[in-house]
Amino acid sequence: MLFSALPALLRLLLVTDGTVTKALEAYFNTPIQVHLLNQYPINTDDLTTSIECELNARRIILREVQLVRTSDQAVMAAARSLIALDLLPENLAEGLLAGHLGIGELIRSQGLDTYRQLRDLGISERDGQQGVWRRYVICTEQVALIQVEEWFPLAVYCDHPRNLS
Repeated sequence: MLFSALPALLRLLLVTDGTVTKALEAYFNTPIQVHLLNQYPINTDDLTTSIECELNARRIILREVQLVRTSDQAVMAAARSLIALDLLPENLAEGLLAGHLGIGELIRSQGLDTYRQLRDLGISERDGQQGVWRRYVICTEQVALIQVEEWFPLAVYCDHPRNLS
């Protein structure tokens, strides 16, 4: 599938440097909840890819969440993040460990000046559904703090009546 063939909202989400949760809430005009699926520390010796090794930290946690539309419980996105806890401001690290908000929302609430470096995107299948994904690193002052991989199920975006490509 070509990038240009994707629904307009998905094209926007794949390239945005803002919070996905807030963009989805604005577009669908309904709250989006962050459902924490897993969160646990990982051994830095187990990191193998060059992107993961950019997180030059001693304490790294793996965090997996789903962004769920409250109006119908549709999963709008799934995300897997590697977070360098010891590189984050203490309040941000505590907020992430609490697991109630998305990463973008927490960064915004802390006023941390960050940017995202898009590393890769593609199409894959999860749980019998086809979707598009992107992988990026959240940085501040050229230091990688968090690696995020987000996956968006195509059916949710292709079937929505407001989705005009």
